[in-house]
Amino acid sequence: MTKILHLIIAIIIAPTYLFSETVTIYATQSAQYSANDCCTLNILTNQNSDSLYSQDCQDMGTYYGCGMSKQVPFWLFDLSTLDSSIDIQSMQFNGNIPTDDWSDVYLSVSTTIGQISTSIASDLWSGGDWASGNGQYSSINWAMGDFSQNLPLEIISQGIISGQLNILTYTSNPWTIFSIVNSGDDAPRLVIDYENIDENCTADDGTDGVELWGECYSIQNTDSLDLSDSGLSNIIDSIPPEIGNLTNLTFLNLEYNQLTGVIPPEIGNLSNLIVLSTRNNELTGEIPPEIGNLTNLSYLYLNNNQLSGIIPDEICNQGDSSPDLQSNQLCPPYPECLTEENIGYQDTSDCEEPTLCDEGYTEIDGGC
Repeated sequence: MTKILHLIIAIIIAPTYLFSETVTIYATQSAQYSANDCCTLNILTNQNSDSLYSQDCQDMGTYYGCGMSKQVPFWLFDLSTLDSSIDIQSMQFNGNIPTDDWSDVYLSVSTTIGQISTSIASDLWSGGDWASGNGQYSSINWAMGDFSQNLPLEIISQGIISGQLNILTYTSNPWTIFSIVNSGDDAPRLVIDYENIDENCTADDGTDGVELWGECYSIQNTDSLDLSDSGLSNIIDSIPPEIGNLTNLTFLNLEYNQLTGVIPPEIGNLSNLIVLSTRNNELTGEIPPEIGNLTNLSYLYLNNNQLSGIIPDEICNQGDSSPDLQSNQLCPPYPECLTEENIGYQDTSDCEEPTLCDEGYTEIDGGC
């Protein structure tokens, strides 16, 4: 029975804006890595079965043959859904032992990518790609029932980057067959605890808030935000995309700071804005077309920055805002709704020379 990826997120309420989260990820594939003679592991059997087994080999020589053939289980986990920026606190490899205790358990971990195969199994058996030691854990004892084995944080970080984590486990005890549950809620799984500095917080008035520049602002009750000449800089942040959560804003003033980076497209969520000013900062990049969503604007000041590229036609959706765009690096052709007063001086030294095609002609064979 092929198991699909399960992703379970439980949020535990914590003080202020710090949230602790747990992600449980079940194996996407599993297999038994077995020997076709006695001790040499080289074949895959029992893929995605309800139970998997570990046993050591016993080769009793020419006259008695193979008393017990080696087999070990292994699993593949898909980590591609995890955010590489999360702050992981711990990771456990969990599962369930239905009968006898496992003793002298060995784990091997790798971040090799691909479907289940003898090559991945062989890579794991030879120690995986864990940089610490030889890639194996030894002398672990798992009692019957639920078990939980901590894994090093460097392994999970590598797995998030590669998108896959593979784990092989076996025991070296002779003359014993050990089993492990391989389906349902008790199947082998990764339980990852991490912390995330979330944009959500509780504002001073007790309502849900959003974290901006180290302060918590009420989403429901913040309609005006004046942070002009407040010493904001890229050291703290640029204009964070979370600004788009303050949908009741009618006045937003960020002028005369040292903000860098681009204007986030989430600015278009602030459809109630009447005044928006980011002038006299160090903002770069193109003006997002989402700025055209601000149809209630009466005042728009983007002047004295380093904005570049083509001004989107959507800026004409803003009614009587009469934007001030001067002293940037914005390139022609400019939207017809803008006047020379709106545009003012622009440093166009990095702009491509406009052609007749920019005026609505069709380019054919390199000409217009």
